Amino acid sequence: MPRISAGLVRVAAGTDNSEKIDAFLTEVSQGGPVFMDRYTGRYYVLVPASTGQRREWTSRRDPEAEFLGRGCFLGVPRTDATMPERVRSYWCVPMDVPAPSPSRMRCLSSAGSPGFGGRRRRGKPMYHEGAPIRAAEEGDRDGCSDG
Repeated sequence: MPRISAGLVRVAAGTDNSEKIDAFLTEVSQGGPVFMDRYTGRYYVLVPASTGQRREWTSRRDPEAEFLGRGCFLGVPRTDATMPERVRSYWCVPMDVPAPSPSRMRCLSSAGSPGFGGRRRRGKPMYHEGAPIRAAEEGDRDGCSDG
């Protein structure tokens, strides 16, 4: 499962507002489960273990976004912890649907991370309100939008 820094998620979402970040994560994960550990400032996206075999996770290492694969153990929040108040970790996107597609998660992991094929975006978010992540088009590997 991808573990992504809050800073990188804020860059990708184009905001510091937690409600807007949660909405962004709901969209980019297609409703697949995502939780945040507020103590460590990390987001965790539940995806199939095979996602870790994709090139963007195997070819480079980046401390801002890394894949926790087989052999890693992780505690998750209670299923009813869906609001950030008074809890250490909460479900930004509750476990209501299956995991997101691996290619959708590439959009998030590469948003501002040179180690994942992205580039740091000076003042220009990868995503901004009102500009949804577009579906993949012909010749476009994964549907990631440059905003």
